[in-house]
Amino acid sequence: MTDSEDLKKEAAGYYKDYQHYNRILRVWLVTFGIGGPVLLLVEQSVRTKLICDEVFEWVLVLFLSGVFLQVLLTFLNKFTAYIIYDGKQHGRTSGCLYKACDKISNYIGIDMGGDFLTIVAFTWGAFLVADAYFP
Repeated sequence: MTDSEDLKKEAAGYYKDYQHYNRILRVWLVTFGIGGPVLLLVEQSVRTKLICDEVFEWVLVLFLSGVFLQVLLTFLNKFTAYIIYDGKQHGRTSGCLYKACDKISNYIGIDMGGDFLTIVAFTWGAFLVADAYFP
């Protein structure tokens, strides 16, 4: 094998790791984002305290916004992956949609930005809950 082939094989291994960790992070973020509001809705003492402090709606909006963002990122990744797959499968790699999806799929900033914003929303929501209990 040449050095170039070795590097491509090594890169493929790292990309497989990236896919694995990306999937795990997305599951954790969505689970946390759904679990937080469920706890707030089920646990009456928590809900009452947050309503009295007038932050209940904010907490729900922050957590559900994070979940929405993760679902949106998942849809975007699924859509772009399908367009790229379909384009390569049928030899349609010169179209505008294929090229746009190819660029999007190679730009990690979208996923990283979405994950960062989700973590900010969840952290802000968690601080609001903590502040209601430990002012």
